[in-house]
Amino acid sequence: MFLRVKIRKEDRDSLRFLWRNNMHENPQEYRMTSLIFGAASSPCTAIYIKNRNASEFELEYPEACKAIRLDHYVDDFLKSFNSIEEARRVSKQVYEIHRKAAFELRGWASNEIEVLNEMPDTRNDDNVQLGATHELKTLGLQWDINDALVSISACGTRLLKYWKHRFHQQNDKSRVQSCPCSTRSV
Repeated sequence: MFLRVKIRKEDRDSLRFLWRNNMHENPQEYRMTSLIFGAASSPCTAIYIKNRNASEFELEYPEACKAIRLDHYVDDFLKSFNSIEEARRVSKQVYEIHRKAAFELRGWASNEIEVLNEMPDTRNDDNVQLGATHELKTLGLQWDINDALVSISACGTRLLKYWKHRFHQQNDKSRVQSCPCSTRSV
């Protein structure tokens, strides 16, 4: 995501660096044209740009814009939906909003094959095995996409906190994210 955010020409002088191919050459001066990894300001700037881009589509895609602002963690999009139709609609809108800003989201995952079939980068991707047993890791959580089971690991032990029925009944991410704070000694 950082490399997709371009720096204004008048601000590029602050991102100058020297480079030489070998010790016998004089260094050459370069300027970065996009956000850099390792800069303390890069995540904040990227999030600001992501949200600013979403605001340009507020009238056209209000649900997707809200999801972009509230359900993104830098470039990870994590969202629970109440229906397959809602998941397909909002996910496609989120994808389209990001595509228009050259932020192409990849690596879509869902526990519903119908949703994955609708996403552009999963239709012809040999690496995506729809319906295969697969566990994904994101933001410190493990997610079994077939059983809709979310778990965490603590001290080398997997702690199962939210079962399939409970996860679907109370599908809000704050409950899952609060899991590490509410676990007790095992």
